Amino acid sequence: MIRQILSKYNPRTLKIKQRLLLAHKAIEKPKSVIFFTTHKCASSFMTQFFMMVANDSDYKIVDYASSIWGLGDALDIGSTYEPFLENNYDRLYFQTGEIYTPQRHPIHFPGIENFKHIFFLRDPRDVLVSAFYSFGFSHVLPQNTSAKNTFLQEREKMQQGSIDDYVKKAATEWILPLYQQYQDLRESSNANLYLSYDLFNTNLPNFIDELSHFLNFTPTEKKIQKVIKANSKGISSEESPSKHRRSGKSGQFQEKLLPATVTYLNELLGDTLTYWKFEI
Repeated sequence: MIRQILSKYNPRTLKIKQRLLLAHKAIEKPKSVIFFTTHKCASSFMTQFFMMVANDSDYKIVDYASSIWGLGDALDIGSTYEPFLENNYDRLYFQTGEIYTPQRHPIHFPGIENFKHIFFLRDPRDVLVSAFYSFGFSHVLPQNTSAKNTFLQEREKMQQGSIDDYVKKAATEWILPLYQQYQDLRESSNANLYLSYDLFNTNLPNFIDELSHFLNFTPTEKKIQKVIKANSKGISSEESPSKHRRSGKSGQFQEKLLPATVTYLNELLGDTLTYWKFEI
């Protein structure tokens, strides 16, 4: 339709008119969403869910993390890609029609509060345990040479130490800042939804209902059952450090960590645990 309208105009002004028409059309699209989450937080299920949304709505799914990973040395921006996204936000983030997922670290840029925010978070103590097994043993290596070298150096340090040593260090270095910045983003956003990993594990239909309602999206019952069935294969009773997909249980930090380490984490993360409604 836009192409037919533009065909009668002078080529010198064509691009400007095309830009105006596309901007007007974008108004009709739903408000864009940034999906904030953490590592080891039902990423396979969420990928399936958002694919379903994209197929049956006006949303387009944009996964910058996977694309940057896949570009390898063709995009050499360091092991942390958030600064690149923030510096180029005006070319990478549009206020309507897109879902940016998964965003596993906070990002900040002018106007981000006008995007809809979804926070899907797991108990940070469980995230620390899963991170130890994932980053230390099973996670796929980055394709970018510089990032891979950094990753392997960190992996070697993790394998030489204990899980308790790792979680106490990581809790201060990145987990506490991560959840605190997510709190700031949530409180400054104009529209947001918080969903816990515990809700996902205990009441998946309700989880899907809340998520769909926030997106103004109504999935068919057949497709809901399809994503639920796919997820039922994702949680296993098997436990192995070398498996990238582990049990997915909540509260596993109580089994994996020394009591003194749990006490340390509870004191360090107390306010954060309370804010995000995780039991201490």
